[in-house]
Parts: sequence; C-alpha cells; structure tokens
Amino acid sequence: MFYRVCLTLILFILINFKNILYAEEDTTLMEYHAFNNGWTVYIDPTLDYRCLIQRYTNNGSDFRLGTIVIEEEAMAFLVMFNNKWSSINQGEEFEISIKFDNDSPYAARGIGVNEIEPGFMVNITNEELVADFMLADTLSIFVNNKFIEEVDLKGTYNATEKLAECQDWTINTIESLLAEEGTDPFSDTNNSLKNKKNRDPFK
Repeated sequence: MFYRVCLTLILFILINFKNILYAEEDTTLMEYHAFNNGWTVYIDPTLDYRCLIQRYTNNGSDFRLGTIVIEEEAMAFLVMFNNKWSSINQGEEFEISIKFDNDSPYAARGIGVNEIEPGFMVNITNEELVADFMLADTLSIFVNNKFIEEVDLKGTYNATEKLAECQDWTINTIESLLAEEGTDPFSDTNNSLKNKKNRDPFK
C-alpha cells in the first residue's frame, strides 16, 4: 500500500511536466492530454494506471473508452455514466448494441455499475470495433433494443492514437520506477551507476 501511494505521487510529479490536471468530475483521474474537440485522455490510477479517453455527450452522459487488464490480458472497454439512469443496479446485465454511422451494429453484453454514478460497462473483445470507433463519425447506443443516445465521434482517430501513446508512456514509466527500486547503488556492476544520481562522488 505504501509503495502504491509513493508510485502515485511519483507519477503525479512526472506527469505534471505534461500538464496533468485533475478531472473536474472524477478526482481520481489524471489528465494526460486535452483536445479542443471535447476529447480528453486520462490516466486512471484505480485501474492500475491504464489510460482512457473521455467526453461528455449532448445528453450529459460521461462516455469513456480505454484499456483494462483482465487475467493478464489487455482489452478495451467502453463505459457510460449518467445521473439520470438511477434505476441501474450494480451487476445488472444488459444486451447492448453499438452502431457506427449506418453500419450493422455490434452486439455486446453490458454490466451495470452504480457505486458512485449509474452507468454500464462493456468489455470489447472485437478489434474491428475499435477500428470503427476511430474512423466513424457517430456511435449509437441501444440497450435491450431501446435507443439510448448518439455519441459524436469526430476527432476519435487522433484521440485513440494519443490513448495508445499514453498507455505506452505509463507502462514505460512504471517499469522504469520498478527497475530503479530494485537497483543496488553500491554494486560496481550495476548499470544504474551510469546514472549521475547513483554515482559515488568520492570514487
């Protein structure tokens, strides 16, 4: 727990050089990059520092797409929150249809979440869905065959590319921190001695 808190603080310091700010609604999120078209890339410490992109829809929904690791396998996820959906129960299952522009819809299973704000989450196992997400102009969501809302996807190509960059940067940063934690600054054979901060000035 202590190391996790230290890692969080270190990431905040490092990310600050990339203009990291707290998200207005979710103070657990750390901003990685904000576009001028409504999309923002965040790092989520509660998901082991995975990255996501987020925007608010015309209906006031909080739409997010990001990556998550389940049983050591990385996959994408889609989640939407809206305070108006108070009837959603935690763990409730839904039949979700995701339609890009006028294409045939993808069928998926959604899981209700309602610990902080009501919404649903969909794990994405079809890589083509992410490709369509990057190229389409609109995304229509249907729950149990009922239209919920349409999400404007303009700018998602650049936002998704920035999401991948964010995840690579975060993984590399964490691996670097873990590697430094395991180094022995007193060892003559340790490569970390090449780093000035680990050198013995009296040697």
